[in-house]
Amino acid sequence: MLVRSAVHYKTAAIVDIAAEEREAARLRKTIIWDLSHAAGLVDLKLERDGAKYAVGCGYKYLNGGPGAPAFVYCHRDVVEGFAQPLSGWMGHAPGLALRDYHAENLIWLPDREIDSRTGLLDFQDALFAHPAYDLVSLIEDARRDVAPDLAEPLKARFCKAAGLTDRAAFDAAYAVLGAQRNAKILGIFVRLAKRDGKARYLDLIPRVQAHFARDLAHPALRDVASLVRTMLAAGKG
Repeated sequence: MLVRSAVHYKTAAIVDIAAEEREAARLRKTIIWDLSHAAGLVDLKLERDGAKYAVGCGYKYLNGGPGAPAFVYCHRDVVEGFAQPLSGWMGHAPGLALRDYHAENLIWLPDREIDSRTGLLDFQDALFAHPAYDLVSLIEDARRDVAPDLAEPLKARFCKAAGLTDRAAFDAAYAVLGAQRNAKILGIFVRLAKRDGKARYLDLIPRVQAHFARDLAHPALRDVASLVRTMLAAGKG
């Protein structure tokens, strides 16, 4: 499995998708195309060029602005075997996501009452997202251990307070968002350590890896877990 950008974000070089797909077929490899810097700028012919999978965003050259929905493309030959465990933009209960909702960005204000006793330090990335996102951020904290026996009661209390009745769908979304978030954090921590010389982030990786592994254990992520195992066995993870 290879991930390739259709347009290089630094050089603006446009990749010959058809040529690379032919080479990938010869090597029996699959390419996932990143169209973030191509959609709305380049005249894409994905089906003609043999692209099987692609992802992209709408906030750049499609002029969607911050919070614009992303998209997934599957060739018609493979779409029947494709499963998308995360609901789309309008396919879930709306919720405000602060994205960095964890202990280091919260302030305890004991002199206040009820919900106002929790102060927010960082809300610059707030947007509408699946309501499970901030709960994942809070429970699967990269810097602090949360007792495992607290996770289920917290989820149940959250679903009751938010009026979410489909617990199975919520748990699936929680696992998918958790896996996405923790995979991103692992990459960021490695970058901070290697590129920026902030070695202290390496100490946090085992905790995040454990979160990632638990998320991948959910049935909705069976195929992703298989892919991760394959990549680890090949020494690419």
